[in-house]
Amino acid sequence: MKKTFKILCTAAVSLAVLASCDQENIKDMYEPMQANEVSFAAEVFSSTSMDQSVNTVNVVIARGSADRALTVPLIHNMPNCVSVPASVDFAQGEYEANVELQLLDNFYGGRTYSGIIQIADTTLYNEATPYPAIQVKLSKDLVWQKLGKGEFYDPILDDILTPQVNEAVNAGYPLYRIVNPYVEPKKDSTALKTIVGNLKALGFKDAGIEGVATDVIEISIQESSVKDVEVDTLVWSGSWTNGVMVIDSIPASSIYYYYPADAPADSIGATGSKVSVADMYKDCIRLENGIMQFRPYIVAYGEGGKIELERADWYCYFSLPEADVTVTAELPNLPVVRKDEK
Repeated sequence: MKKTFKILCTAAVSLAVLASCDQENIKDMYEPMQANEVSFAAEVFSSTSMDQSVNTVNVVIARGSADRALTVPLIHNMPNCVSVPASVDFAQGEYEANVELQLLDNFYGGRTYSGIIQIADTTLYNEATPYPAIQVKLSKDLVWQKLGKGEFYDPILDDILTPQVNEAVNAGYPLYRIVNPYVEPKKDSTALKTIVGNLKALGFKDAGIEGVATDVIEISIQESSVKDVEVDTLVWSGSWTNGVMVIDSIPASSIYYYYPADAPADSIGATGSKVSVADMYKDCIRLENGIMQFRPYIVAYGEGGKIELERADWYCYFSLPEADVTVTAELPNLPVVRKDEK
């Protein structure tokens, strides 16, 4: 009987191409163990990467006999951004019905929402019923909007770049992409000479431009408490690279800018004084005037292992196109944006 249910029904999403059950086959092939036995179509229903315009999702539920109308009560633990009906109705003669899920305004893009929907009336199924409950997984794609050109300052590059800045309009929180922030340095450029000089001062033998620069730096802004003050902190995942290779051993190494919480645990201090990585995230904050401040954990690989590239005044800055302040190394003097000032 379980096999019969699996091959006869599929779940469907509204505003997309729908796959429906063959009701005649259900009636002819299904051999219920009890009257009005009810089952979902599968163990898991997954609809991911939906368009932002989708606001209704249909999950198919079926029964083995249709001699009368039937109301099936439902229970669930779906998040509050998904509205699930308390019951689903079968009209007389219907072998299939849709559990219509409503995606509410707080159903944001870029996240997966999941839960279980279950038939609440235990008299409508038994131990042999294929799927008296179904696990539901739903997500929408992020929608990115171009904001224009921002500014990006890297202390090793020691220059201001003007990358494209995009914002996710349906993330539910500020989420930005800095697109192609690094301009490929030329061998005779002042920027590369500055980088090489800084790296040699840290004990590296040489540097070159054979590396690959990160295409997109994606950062989010989250409310947090820093030094007992509610502020907006910046978070990014993993690390990014600037396209410059340091040549201290074979193979050469890219320079990695880690979010402090993602920093490698086995770094060694090139300058002899290890920075407190645990406290660095407190300097990743939103300042006034549309300026974002980064305090990445900067590291490269040398003969002795991972080598920190750290200075007390090494901050990265990023500004939105609307900012009225140019990003420079003097920006730590700007006040942070407090929660009660937004």
